[in-house]
Amino acid sequence: MAEREAVRDAASTAEPSGHIDTFCAQHLPPPELWPVREWTGIPELTYPARLNCATELLDRTVMSRDGERPVFRFPGGVWTYRELMEKANRIANVMVDDLGLIPGNRVLLRGPNTPMMAACWFAVLKAGGVAVCTMPLLRERELRYVANKAGIRLALTDSRLAAECEAAVLTGREGEVRTGARVMQFNSDSLDGLEQLMKRKPATFANRDTSADDIAIIAFTSGTTGEGKGTMH
Repeated sequence: MAEREAVRDAASTAEPSGHIDTFCAQHLPPPELWPVREWTGIPELTYPARLNCATELLDRTVMSRDGERPVFRFPGGVWTYRELMEKANRIANVMVDDLGLIPGNRVLLRGPNTPMMAACWFAVLKAGGVAVCTMPLLRERELRYVANKAGIRLALTDSRLAAECEAAVLTGREGEVRTGARVMQFNSDSLDGLEQLMKRKPATFANRDTSADDIAIIAFTSGTTGEGKGTMH
């Protein structure tokens, strides 16, 4: 029992957060209710106190000379790990430079399983944001609940699913306009779509400095017995 309490104490005195927007930290339960994960003695699960998930999951693969290996095969093409990283870098630049994303902001992601959806997910992590993925089957009412609960002000959505996402993110429960909310479409030929903005951005990005304990994703449960709950990871 004492060992478990010591682990919790260590968790509660972790590295300073890299998040400027502290929404996630403010909505965590007290440390004594956190799950205890004891990875002592398992080198494969040992990470530095400060890390960016996209660096560990994507960039290091490219830096380890595996950048030219295929990561996605899909109808009409193939992406390598390097191409995925460069697209994620361009999207991260768009979010930071053009959409005003700061570390800790939550970004709602809406779309089917496509390479661009994955690139957007990595881009959010690179920029220090918190990815809030949603199932394509969710309707406007359910999306609005997620947007309200997670404090969403920015969304990236597949153009084929944009209408309900825009309605849910750009307006509140009573139809009021959300000040400062933005929705950007991808898989779109629009001149103001994400792909067009990406063309103007460099393929490099300095991943934001975040703590290993900073929240990276909020995954909403299906809400079998009520409204879905946002689980932080």
